[in-house]
Amino acid sequence: MSGLGKSLKKLKEHQASKRLYEKFTKLSVSKGRTVFPKTQNEQTKVGLRWDRDVEVVLPDGRKANRFMLQPNANADSKSIREFISKNARGTHAVIAKADVPVDATPDEVKKILEDAIDAVDKA
Repeated sequence: MSGLGKSLKKLKEHQASKRLYEKFTKLSVSKGRTVFPKTQNEQTKVGLRWDRDVEVVLPDGRKANRFMLQPNANADSKSIREFISKNARGTHAVIAKADVPVDATPDEVKKILEDAIDAVDKA
């Protein structure tokens, strides 16, 4: 498994251990700010973070917030640090996107985030 794959797995495990539902539906951060993981220590261990992007309207008409999965500059993972140095966008490189409806259920939030991570891991 690649370094990015290991970091994606860590993120999924970390997400599963937290109550993420409200972090992604009842937002307390503005556009461009980190939603999860919040603490610098967690971001360093996981190596990746979900940042809030823009509001979107889904094909079914539901309002949603878009989140961008991005690498963390202080990542413990050497692979993540190398990814940042090789990518022109650096820590602003988008690894995955997830559109979470504002009225999503806890199960929907979990599935949307996991699907976004799984899509990267399979690519």
